[in-house]
Amino acid sequence: MKKIIKKVLYVFAGIIIILLLAAGGFYLKFSSEVKGMSQANTQKINDSVYCIKDKFVNAYLFKGTTGWLMIDAG
Repeated sequence: MKKIIKKVLYVFAGIIIILLLAAGGFYLKFSSEVKGMSQANTQKINDSVYCIKDKFVNAYLFKGTTGWLMIDAG
């Protein structure tokens, strides 16, 4: 009986280690990608698209045939 419990604990510990390594890898990838991000300035992109710089994100205005559509890229 003790051998079975020992094997179960080893498998459980292995799963925990794999999950921690995956979380660490995800964090490293996420932090490196965030460092490369930057906001666009408020500007007219073309005749029907405008970019508006906010404090944290960019919002885009699209001119349609009947009105405007705003998309918050954040």
